[in-house]
Amino acid sequence: MRLRKLNDGVELPEKVNPGLYINARSNRRVDVRSGENIAIATGVEISVARGELVTISGPNVVTYVIEPCKYTELFVMVANRGDRLLMIYPGQVLAEIIVVKKAARTAASTPKTRGQRKPKKTTLTGSATIAKAPGFHNKKPCDGC
Repeated sequence: MRLRKLNDGVELPEKVNPGLYINARSNRRVDVRSGENIAIATGVEISVARGELVTISGPNVVTYVIEPCKYTELFVMVANRGDRLLMIYPGQVLAEIIVVKKAARTAASTPKTRGQRKPKKTTLTGSATIAKAPGFHNKKPCDGC
């Protein structure tokens, strides 16, 4: 994942540890009324490589995953679930960005290289019997075979 600024007045999210960035910040002042959802611009562009899973989450944020893409502006969807006005100010921390690398598929795990086996039929031995319930065979009713 790569990040870049859209203008000089924006701070890039800080990297806390491998795979975790914080401080996806608001780029403008927004008032979110009770029950309202608003996409807020961050002023940062994000590029996600194949094999990466990027999640945006945080308090008052609708969590979502960003698909692999070229540079596109990062928006944070803020949801006001309370009964009061939620005021967002420029530079206010909105969400955290979590990056996880997907495990690469190995040749041994692909269906083409793995042997396809049919399940074995099991037989009951001893005094065990199978209770046969009435049902349908070839669209005709039967009495339990």
